[in-house]
Amino acid sequence: MKTPIDAFVLDRLKKAGLKPAPPADRATLIRRVTYDLHGLPPTPEEIDAFVKDRSPDAWEKLSTVWLASPHYGEQWGRHWLDVVRFAESDGYEYDTHRPDAYRTRDYVVESFNNDKPYNQFVKEQLAGDEIDCRERDVPDRQRLQSPGYAAQERREPGRGQFAQRGSHRNDQHRGRGISGTHGRLRALS
Repeated sequence: MKTPIDAFVLDRLKKAGLKPAPPADRATLIRRVTYDLHGLPPTPEEIDAFVKDRSPDAWEKLSTVWLASPHYGEQWGRHWLDVVRFAESDGYEYDTHRPDAYRTRDYVVESFNNDKPYNQFVKEQLAGDEIDCRERDVPDRQRLQSPGYAAQERREPGRGQFAQRGSHRNDQHRGRGISGTHGRLRALS
C-alpha cells in the first residue's frame, strides 16, 4: 500500500470477493499515462526511454513532462466541452456555423493547460462577463469567452433575437457538468 486510497480500494475489493491486479510493468504505465493525459499512445522511442530509465524519479519526470504538454489541455478540455455540448455549428435544420466558437474552445484548453483553479473556471463559465478584471489578474478576453458561447447558442439563426427554445436544457447540462451530476441524473430519469 502506497496511499490511504489504496487501503480504501483494497477494502472494497475484499468485500466484493476480488483481488487487486498485479502491479503494471513500465511499458503499461507509460501507455496509461499518455492515453489518460493526451488521448494518444506513446511513441516506441518514448516507451523504450521510460522502460530503460531506472532512476527513482522516472515516473515523476514522465508525469511532469506529459502534464506540461499543450496536448493535456486538448484532451481534458474536450471532456468539458462534451459535457456543456460545445459545437461549432448550430446543428439540426439550421446547421449554421458559429464563427467565434473557436474562442471558447481555445479558452477551455488554455484553462486546463494553465491549471486554472476549478472555482475560478466555473465563475468564468457562468458569469465571466460580470467579473471585475481590475480586482484580479484576468485578461478581458479570457473572462468573456464562455459566457459568449452560452449567449451564441440562444440566438435564433437568421433573426438575431434570443430564443428560449432549448436554452433551458443547455443550461441544465452546464449546471450538471459543473456539479458532477451529469451522468447520475440521466441514469435516474
